[in-house]
Amino acid sequence: MATAGLNSTVPLLMAQPTYAPETKLWGGQFALGLGFGWGNTTTDTDLAITGITTELNRGDSVTGFTYLYPIVSLAWSEGNNNRMTYVTGDIPTGDYDSRRLANIGIGHVAVDMGGGGYTYFDAAKGIEFSSVVGVTYNLENSGTGYRNRIDAHLD
Repeated sequence: MATAGLNSTVPLLMAQPTYAPETKLWGGQFALGLGFGWGNTTTDTDLAITGITTELNRGDSVTGFTYLYPIVSLAWSEGNNNRMTYVTGDIPTGDYDSRRLANIGIGHVAVDMGGGGYTYFDAAKGIEFSSVVGVTYNLENSGTGYRNRIDAHLD
C-alpha cells in the first residue's frame, strides 16, 4: 500500500499594464498588454510504501519572477453584450528549473492561438455573465523533453 501527499502554495503579485488607443480597429477597441509578476512557491511532498520500508519526504521553495505574458485583444460592446477576441501566450523568462520540485514557470513557451470571450453585463439589474474559450499550443519543455501539444480551455 502506498500513501502520498502534496502541498503547494503560490502567492504571486501580478501586473498587466495595457495600452488601448482611442482609434477603433474594425469597430472595436484594440489593446496591447504585457503581464508579469513576482512571488514565491513552496511545495512539500511525502510518499510512504508499506511493506517496503521506503519513505520520501521532500520540500522545495523558490522566490522570483514569473514569465512574461503578452496579449493582443480586440473588443466590441453593444448595449449589455460585450465580445472580444485575443492572442496571448508566455515567454519563459522567469524562475524554472526542471530539477526543482517548486517552480514559478512551466518550462516552455505556450501560445493561446486565438480565443474569444463574451460578457453579458446589466449594471441596472446587477447581472453579469462571462465566458472565455481558447486553444493553446505548447512547445517542448527543453528541461524534461515533454510536450503536451494542444489543449483547449473554457473559463
